[in-house]
Amino acid sequence: MALLAGAHELRMAWRRARRRPGRGLAVALTLTLGVGSLTAAFTAVDQVLLRDLPVRAQEELVVAWFVNPARGFTRIPFRPETYDILEGAGSLAGVAGVESAGARPTPVEGVEGSFAMRHVRVAGDFFGVLGVEPARGRLLQAGDDLPGAAPVLVLSHGAWVARYGADPSVVGSSVRYLGRPFTVVGVAAEGFDWPRGTDMWATLRGAYPRWGEEEPPGIELDLVGRMAGGVSADAVADDLSATLRSDVGTRDTYTGLAPVVTSLEDHVVGALRPVLRLALASAVALVLAALANVTLLLLAGGGRAARDVAVRRALGAEPGRVMGQLVADMLLIAVMGLAGGLVLAWLALEGLLPLAPPELPRLDEVALDGRGVLVALLTALVCAGLGGVTAGWVVGQAAPPAILVSRQSGGSGGGAIRRSVAALQVALAVMAAVGAALLVRTVVTMDRLELGFDPEGLSVVTLSAPYTYFSVPDAYFGALEQVARDLEGRAGIESVLPTLAPPLSRGLQLVLRGEGQSQDDVEENPYMALNAVLPGHTEALGLRLLAGRTLSSSDNTPESDPVVVIDEETARALQGGASALGRRIGGFGDPDTWWTVVGVVARSRYHEYLGPVPTAFYPMRRLAAAPPTQLLVRTSGVGPSSVRGLVLEAFAAVDPGVRVISEEKLADVLRRPASRPRFAAGILLGFAGATLLLAFAGVYGVFTVWVQERAWEMAVRRALGARRRQVLTLVLGGTLRTVAPGVAAGLAASFWATSLVESLLFGVSARDPATLVGVGLMATMAALLAGLAPALRAAATDPAETLRTE
Repeated sequence: MALLAGAHELRMAWRRARRRPGRGLAVALTLTLGVGSLTAAFTAVDQVLLRDLPVRAQEELVVAWFVNPARGFTRIPFRPETYDILEGAGSLAGVAGVESAGARPTPVEGVEGSFAMRHVRVAGDFFGVLGVEPARGRLLQAGDDLPGAAPVLVLSHGAWVARYGADPSVVGSSVRYLGRPFTVVGVAAEGFDWPRGTDMWATLRGAYPRWGEEEPPGIELDLVGRMAGGVSADAVADDLSATLRSDVGTRDTYTGLAPVVTSLEDHVVGALRPVLRLALASAVALVLAALANVTLLLLAGGGRAARDVAVRRALGAEPGRVMGQLVADMLLIAVMGLAGGLVLAWLALEGLLPLAPPELPRLDEVALDGRGVLVALLTALVCAGLGGVTAGWVVGQAAPPAILVSRQSGGSGGGAIRRSVAALQVALAVMAAVGAALLVRTVVTMDRLELGFDPEGLSVVTLSAPYTYFSVPDAYFGALEQVARDLEGRAGIESVLPTLAPPLSRGLQLVLRGEGQSQDDVEENPYMALNAVLPGHTEALGLRLLAGRTLSSSDNTPESDPVVVIDEETARALQGGASALGRRIGGFGDPDTWWTVVGVVARSRYHEYLGPVPTAFYPMRRLAAAPPTQLLVRTSGVGPSSVRGLVLEAFAAVDPGVRVISEEKLADVLRRPASRPRFAAGILLGFAGATLLLAFAGVYGVFTVWVQERAWEMAVRRALGARRRQVLTLVLGGTLRTVAPGVAAGLAASFWATSLVESLLFGVSARDPATLVGVGLMATMAALLAGLAPALRAAATDPAETLRTE
C-alpha cells in the first residue's frame, strides 16, 4: 500500500509540474547548475589531488634542489657528480637523480624511421627509489647507470601505445638516440607521467660513454629520495647540508646554498592545487547559491501551494498525506537536477579540461566516475530536500482559514527569510566576483608587460645536433652561420638567430664577477644568464643599445679579444654608479680570462617573463661551451611549417646530421607564464557569472513576490495620492536594504577567500581596494537592476483595478 501511495504521489507531482512548467523548469535548471559544478570540481580534486600517484608509499618520497637566499635565486639543481655522495646520507633510504629541465623533445630513429620523442635522463636507481612497476619488460636499475654499462631506455605507457600501438615486441628492440643505439628494456606502468610529458627515460651515463674521461657534462639534476622511517623533510634538508659541506669536493660549490626538500606529491601536483581548490570552493559557493535559489523559487510559488494545502486540509486530508505531496515534489526536483547535473558535469570535464595548460599534471586522466555520481546524487537530494523543507515550513506557518480568506495574491509569508536568502546569494556572488576580478587583472597585467624586445614574427626552432656536451666541432658553428646566411636570403625570412638559451630559459647561469671586486662583493652579486650569439643578434632581436657598441664579426673567432655585451641589469649590479663600459667580468670559460664590456643594452624579459634577470651576450665562436640548439627565425608571411621545411633544407646542404625537433611561435611561448592564472580566471569567471545570475534571479523573485504581497497596500497608497516615483522608491529602497548587507558580508568574506587565489596573482594585491570597491558597486547595481522590473510594474499598476480585483 505504501509503495502504491508513493507512486501515486509521484504521478501527482509530475502533473503539478506540468501544470506549472515555468517554475519547475527554473528549479531544475538552478539545481542542475549547482549539482553539475560541484560534481565536476569534486571529480577533478578527487582524481588529481586525493588519488595516489602510481608509486610505492608516496608519502616517503621527496624531491630536492637548492636556493640561494642572498641572491634571490630560487632554483639551483644538483651537479651530476653530487648525488653519488648523498647516498650516504642517513636520512634517505634511497637516492636517485632526474634532469631538472624536465622532458624535452629529441629525434629518435627506429625501424619505422625518425621521429621526435620527449626524453629525460635519470641517474641511479630512479624507478627503484620511486617504486614504479613495469607494464612490460623491466625498468631501469642502478646497474644500468654505471660506467661502461650498456645504453638502455624505458618507454612511457602512453608513448608505447601511441607510437608503437602497444606492440610487445618493442621490448628488446633497438633505437638510435643521441647518436648511439639504445635498447628498449621495458615500458613503465600506465599513469606514471613524471616528469610531465615524458615519452622515454634513459640512463645518464649511458648517454655519455666517455663519462669519467673528461669533465662531466653540464646537466643539472633534481635529487629524488625516499626518506628513512620516521624522518621528516626538515631532517633530510639538514642532512643534505651537513653531508655536502663535509665533503671536500662539494664544500665550495654548495657554500651559501640552502636545500629545498618537498614531497613528490607537492612537486607533481603543487602547481595545480590552488586552481583545483579554487574550483572546488567556487563550486561549493555556487551550490549554496543554487540552494538559496531553489528555496526562493519554491517560496515564490508558496501562495498557490499554501492555498492547495489549505483546501486539502479543510477537506480532511491527514498531515501525512500533505507531507507526502511535499516529498514527492522534492524527489521529482532532485531527479531532474541530478540528470541535468550529470550531463553538465560530463560536458565540463570533457570540454573544459582539454583547454587547460599542458604543463598542469593529471588532468587528462580525469573522467566522471562512481564517486562523482554519488556526490551528484547527494547534492541533488540535499538541495531539493532543504529547499523544500524550508519552503514547506514557511507555508505551514499560516492556518488554513487565514490563507483561504487572505488578500495576498501570490505570497506565502516568510518575507524576512526570503530577503535573508537573497542577501546570502548576493554575498556568495560578491566573493566569487572578487576572485575572478583579481585573476582577470593578473592576466591583463601579465599580458601588458613591456618585453624590452620585439617578438613580432619570431618562431623558435629547436635543433638536435649529433654532438654531446663533451665535444662541439668547429664545423657545427660554421654550419650554423652558413644556414643563417642562406635562410636570410630567402623571401619572407628577415633574420635567423642561433642561440644557446631559448626564450623563457636562462641557459648557462653563473655568478657575476667583476674585476677588482672583493669576495664579499662577489657574494652579493646576482646570477647572470649567458647567451652565445652571432654578431647582429641584439639588433635583430630589437634590444635597445644604451651605450657602447654591439658585437661584430671580428669578435667572433677563437682568437678574438674576449668581449661581451651586457644588459642594464648586469650593469647596475656591476658598476656601482660608474659606467660599465670598459669594465671586465669573469666567471665563465677560463677562470683566468676576463671579458671586456663593449656595450650595454636595455633590459628585457627574454629570459624571465615576470622579472628581468642580468644577461650577458658573448660571441659564439669565442667560447664553445655548448652547442646552440635553438634558432630564432623572424619571418613575415611565412608559417611555422614552412619555416621548418626551409631550415631542414638549409641544413641538408651543409650538415645533414642536424634535425629539426620542433618549431613554435614565440607568441605561444610567451603566453605560458600566464596560462595557469588565465585558466583559473576562466574557471572562476564561469562560476562567478553563474552565481551572479542566480543572485540576480533571486533578488528579482524576492521582490516580485514582495510586490505581489503588497499589491493592496500599494493600491491604497496610490489611491490616497502617492506618485509612481514614490512607489518606485519604496520598492528600490527595500531592494537596497536587502542587498547592502549581502554586499558587505561578501566583501568581508573576500578578505579570507582571496587567500585561495593569492599564489596565482601577479601585479595586484589579494585585497586590492579598487577591485573590492568595483565589485561591490557592480553587485549593488546588478541587484538594483534586478529589483527595478518589479518596481516598475508596481508603479505602473492601476490602483482601481487592483482594489477591485482584491
